[in-house]
Amino acid sequence: MNKFKGLKINKINNKHFELLCMLQKNYLIAIIAILFISLSSDTDHVFSQSETSTFEDNSLGVKFQYPAEWNAEGSNLYTKSITECTTLPCIRLPEISIDVSTIGPGVPSLENFTKEQNETKSVSNDYRLVEINQTTVDDKDAFQHIYLSKLTSIGGPAEDILKYDVYIKEGSKLYKLSFTSTLDELTKYLDAYKNILNNFQITSQ
Repeated sequence: MNKFKGLKINKINNKHFELLCMLQKNYLIAIIAILFISLSSDTDHVFSQSETSTFEDNSLGVKFQYPAEWNAEGSNLYTKSITECTTLPCIRLPEISIDVSTIGPGVPSLENFTKEQNETKSVSNDYRLVEINQTTVDDKDAFQHIYLSKLTSIGGPAEDILKYDVYIKEGSKLYKLSFTSTLDELTKYLDAYKNILNNFQITSQ
């Protein structure tokens, strides 16, 4: 009888543990959501010319201003130099990447976009949705997908990261801007990414 009671207690404790994990995840998502709201209060701010560099790529067909101390390498922007890399593989976060792909005609709906992003759940480690909605970038319709996941490096513990992806459709092209950051540096760099979105331009015709 004592063994039976012991097993029953362990089962209840496991349920409590699962509940605590769920509450912890929801609490983290709530904190991130509040952070996004608080940093949205100054969305009209733009970089001064003295503190920016210009990213312009004719093959991608995009142009925008970004902090001058960042490093532009191909279609990626890094807040740290390669010499500051401390993990294997070399992961320099926060990071912003730009990608352009060709898609079919028609205007995608938020419902269809949401269904497409569901595939992210299967390839992300511990996927947690923060927000998915419709927005505008460069006066064009766009969608944003913000979520949390885990990043694991060799010899290091799994770490929470935030992915903030924005998709802009122009003609048959889909432009994707992706911001990836650890939570420790999110407050320092998130506003800079939003400023990039504010001055982002599609230059290809």
